[in-house]
Amino acid sequence: MSGPRALVPRGALEAPTRRREGERSHHLTHVLRLEVGDVVELFDGAGAEADAEIVAVDGAGLTLRRGAVRRATTESVRPFDTP
Repeated sequence: MSGPRALVPRGALEAPTRRREGERSHHLTHVLRLEVGDVVELFDGAGAEADAEIVAVDGAGLTLRRGAVRRATTESVRPFDTP
């Protein structure tokens, strides 16, 4: 997938649904303008990822339904200090 990606805590991909609220939900729905039916790639930074469909959006956040979990094929970008 080459669309939007969202980092989730390790172990979060075990649940079939994921709720995002606050700033994290705001970024997906207002900045990226995603809506119900759009797909986001979730990744945990430990080598697991899954596509997730946005199934609900409300004033407090959004709910994602996760597809099959797979081994990550894209490396996470991690900030580092430059000299």
